[in-house]
Amino acid sequence: MNVYLDVDGVLVDRAGNLAPNAELFLSKVVNDDSTYWLTTRCHGDVSPVLSYMQRLVSSETYQLIQKIKPTTWSTYKTEAIDFSQPFVWYDDNPLMSEIDTLRAKEVLKNLVRVAKDEYGTPRLPVNAD
Repeated sequence: MNVYLDVDGVLVDRAGNLAPNAELFLSKVVNDDSTYWLTTRCHGDVSPVLSYMQRLVSSETYQLIQKIKPTTWSTYKTEAIDFSQPFVWYDDNPLMSEIDTLRAKEVLKNLVRVAKDEYGTPRLPVNAD
């Protein structure tokens, strides 16, 4: 199953801090061949997102996230999703047109909207398997 990960609002809070349980979450969802960055911080090149994340995560987690592949899209993140494969997409604030695309393809259930508490701290689903 492909896994698509946003960064801001999912792994990192609005103050630029790593979300609680983010490293545990990453250890559960990142696999060797089908995890992808789906974030404005990565458009075909993982180096900007890795540079950003390196200061936030442990060296063990950094080694893990180096396995995450880039995506390329121009307007909507859904442009980068491979709809021919099973997937899950973790995002905190998808655009309405992205939701419409998922709905039209009957895969809205594959979107996991990461909720935030009153301080803007993401609440990651650490039981994600």
